[in-house]
Amino acid sequence: MTDLNSRAEHRLAHIAQQVVPTNSSPPQNMAKVCVAGASGGIGQPLSMFMKTSSRVGELALYDVAPMTYGVAADLGHINTASSVKGYVGPEQLPQALKGCNLVVIPAGDGGGAYLMGAADGGS
Repeated sequence: MTDLNSRAEHRLAHIAQQVVPTNSSPPQNMAKVCVAGASGGIGQPLSMFMKTSSRVGELALYDVAPMTYGVAADLGHINTASSVKGYVGPEQLPQALKGCNLVVIPAGDGGGAYLMGAADGGS
């Protein structure tokens, strides 16, 4: 698991360097990141990982599920320099995306046919 975490941190650092060069002035060297699908099974741990990154200054959590506000509140208790805010529903999506340097979309259709067995030939 440590090797996986190490590779993930390395990949995030590489992506962040592409988005925000490290030679930027201090107020500008932290990216605004939006996680669209932040309340899901992948979105929640991904959001926590992003909250702990020193390259993220503002974290926008977006989802259609009302529990997104609770996820944002929980992550807000993690003692890092980044701020976090939850956005719910299509009407708040433009606000969540405004000024973003990076948008990560772990959202999907909730498994749909795969969880119902269609992917393996089930009925």
